[in-house]
Amino acid sequence: MDTRQQSGTAGDNQTTSSAQRSEYLRNKALAAAINDGESVAGAARRYGVSRQRAYKIKRRWDADGDSGLPPRSRAARTIANRTDAVLASRIVELRKQLEKDGPDAGAESIAARLEREGVRPPANSAVSVQ
Repeated sequence: MDTRQQSGTAGDNQTTSSAQRSEYLRNKALAAAINDGESVAGAARRYGVSRQRAYKIKRRWDADGDSGLPPRSRAARTIANRTDAVLASRIVELRKQLEKDGPDAGAESIAARLEREGVRPPANSAVSVQ
């Protein structure tokens, strides 16, 4: 393994930006071909993307022009199973109260208290992290 692979810094940034630039240029050529009258299916075959992807690129080109063509992040915009902030603060309050009252301030005790209050508790692993 060479140093660039071990460090994972400068070389990766250049590769990523190069790959992004390459994808942008492909998307731009694809959109131009479709706008010049080539069928979406034909342009998709020529540029090595699926027909659905070609339609998506065309829609982004129609809506945003050049600014719609760079690759977009595939990271999730939200975390579906994140513990609600109100519930998290209630868990912290219960833990402090239980620590003050006695020795048992674990996740199972907190979850049991929440259930008695009529609140559906998150998993014990989530309670222990709060």
